[in-house]
Amino acid sequence: MKKAFKILTLFVAIASMACVTSCTKDKEDLIVGKWKFYKADVSITLDDPEMQAIMDQYLAVEVEELNAEMQNDQLEFRGDHTCVNIDEDGESEPGTWSINGDQLTVDGELITIKSLTKKSLVLEMVEAYEDEEDEMTGTWVFTIEYKRM
Repeated sequence: MKKAFKILTLFVAIASMACVTSCTKDKEDLIVGKWKFYKADVSITLDDPEMQAIMDQYLAVEVEELNAEMQNDQLEFRGDHTCVNIDEDGESEPGTWSINGDQLTVDGELITIKSLTKKSLVLEMVEAYEDEEDEMTGTWVFTIEYKRM
């Protein structure tokens, strides 16, 4: 019985590793290409409910401006694990990328892949938010969506 359990455990471990490796490879193949900015969203959830409404109003304006500024941005992931971000002025910024499961690393910055299809890429970054001057803390979430070019 112990031998059967060991074999089963080993099989599950190998199958899990194969799935993670193949899923990562599929995502690597899928992400390669040129992507055009589609939309971004920023939210901050504050620990202070009284300040939340003020923050929501402020962010609504900021997100609208951010979307207008980024409307011509492009992102290209290349098969050699280099990438380039092209901003609205046509200026490019080179970098490197890698994928491990749902985690995309671009120049050392960890980004979660919320969804990735042949036509759409949605990325998300979550960080702690702290404003020492106004003594506010919370969670900052930045979501950005690209469409394949």
